[in-house]
Amino acid sequence: MITIFQAKSIIRRIASMENVSVNAVYADMEKAISFGFNHPGRKICAKWEEIPKKGMRPTPEEVIVWASDQLQRSIE
Repeated sequence: MITIFQAKSIIRRIASMENVSVNAVYADMEKAISFGFNHPGRKICAKWEEIPKKGMRPTPEEVIVWASDQLQRSIE
C-alpha cells in the first residue's frame, strides 16, 4: 500500500510529465472527485463513498492511496 507522501509524489510526477503545475493537477483531480460524488447514478456515488477519507470528501491523495490499494487487491 502506498502512503499519502507517495501519493503527493505521484501528483508531482504527473504535473511534471504533463508540463503543468501541481496545483493544476490537484484542481483537475478535485473536479473529478466532485463529479463522482455528484453523479446521478447511485452505484457510482456509493462507490465513491467507500473511499476512506478524513473530511466530507477524499483528497486527491486519499483517492490515489485507495485506488492503488484496489488495484493491488485485484491482482493478488
